[in-house]
Amino acid sequence: MLKDEIPTGGKVLDFGAGLGLGTDAIRSEGLKADSHEPFPERWKGKSEVNFTDDTKIKSDSYDGLVNLSVLNVVKPNVRDHIVKTIGRV
Repeated sequence: MLKDEIPTGGKVLDFGAGLGLGTDAIRSEGLKADSHEPFPERWKGKSEVNFTDDTKIKSDSYDGLVNLSVLNVVKPNVRDHIVKTIGRV
């Protein structure tokens, strides 16, 4: 479980959070979680999306990151940018 991998008081980023349901699930496990979603028009999360622009996310600012069902549906140049950003964050 993700909770077992994150230090007490640590933070998780749901990168490419889609509808926000994954962010809500992470939070329901008792973790502190922020969300990044560049296209929040269909957002259904309980709280507003935290980031719509990945350049606004500070480097080395999270203890864990999830990226579900994103890399397989984007073009290679976008995927490369996402992977670099994940490494930075």
